Amino acid sequence: MRVVSFSDARNNLKEVLDTVASDCSITIIHRRDHEDAVVMSLADYNSMADTVHLLSNRENRDHLAKSIAQFKAGKAKKRTLIEE
Repeated sequence: MRVVSFSDARNNLKEVLDTVASDCSITIIHRRDHEDAVVMSLADYNSMADTVHLLSNRENRDHLAKSIAQFKAGKAKKRTLIEE
């Protein structure tokens, strides 16, 4: 995670955007006398939003936890996909 000042972010916006897009990093833009902001790639944001959505439902969260426990216990089965 990188922290840059608002002025540096403004002066180097292309570099900030290229960096977050290319290396999946997050950049915090520090703003004096205002709340800081976060810049991240759209792919990272979408991934985070999907995770929040999946974990927001108790039943789904419990099912995922059970599935992970089964996998860790060696109870997972490898299957081949059927393609049409």
